[in-house]
Amino acid sequence: MGSVLIVGSSCDKDQVPQESICSSEEVVSYSSSIEPLIQQHCLGCHDLGGGSGGYVFNGHDNVSVNASDMLDAMNANGLQLMPQNGPLNDSLITLFELWICQGKLNN
Repeated sequence: MGSVLIVGSSCDKDQVPQESICSSEEVVSYSSSIEPLIQQHCLGCHDLGGGSGGYVFNGHDNVSVNASDMLDAMNANGLQLMPQNGPLNDSLITLFELWICQGKLNN
């Protein structure tokens, strides 16, 4: 006789399961999507001149290396919520997360 596995989950419209985000066919471009997001919301504090909290987000390499911490800060997941002037909207956070899922391409 076969087994049945029942998995419970909470339903929260603001949370998208990781599998759904990573399975998106939309290819996120670093240069046209991620870099402008970083320039607008992060570089005021996290640039080569200051590097608040020790983080510098100038260029793909710096963003890529720090992407997991950045996502945690965007979601206030164990880190101070960033950016300091208010949270990003869910669509920008999802875009950043999708870029991570796709391998943090420098495209």
